[in-house]
Amino acid sequence: VFDSSSEEFWSPVYSQEATPVQIATPVAMPATHTPGNMYPPATKDWDKGLFECCSMKDCGAKCCINELCCCCCTYGDTIAKSGIDPFNLDIKEESSRCMIISLAICCELVPCQSNVIRTMARVEVAKKYGIKDQDMVKGFFLTCCPCTCCCSDFQVMNQVMVEENLRYGCAQMERI
Repeated sequence: VFDSSSEEFWSPVYSQEATPVQIATPVAMPATHTPGNMYPPATKDWDKGLFECCSMKDCGAKCCINELCCCCCTYGDTIAKSGIDPFNLDIKEESSRCMIISLAICCELVPCQSNVIRTMARVEVAKKYGIKDQDMVKGFFLTCCPCTCCCSDFQVMNQVMVEENLRYGCAQMERI
């Protein structure tokens, strides 16, 4: 039986000599990121305004033909080339992301499906490139309104084209 009142009980078990402890210097996080946030802070505006569709990057004959004939493919490819996965499916392959986004926009199974997908993509593009306009509700109204849905898509596509250095190809985007 151990007597807690004895001096032996209260004496330290380890040596009195302390080994110096080295304290690691904390690594400073970049000012643009916070733990758990992989995107820069929202400080920029969109490269082009909402109604500046005709002044977007690479606007010309290829732009008009692609947008008239295969707008879902070019939009899906643009979002795929940005590296954004609006569905959080962790799809690494760019062509698979492009196909899923394009089909989800073209083949509506649920009412407003394409609007929701475009809104998710718009918000993710804004987050990725540090654009202040990251409001999901505003994005949804922009993609639902017949007057602004195409303009919103062009604004998103232009931003990705500028940031990722893309131009129109044949039903797809090409890296310059």
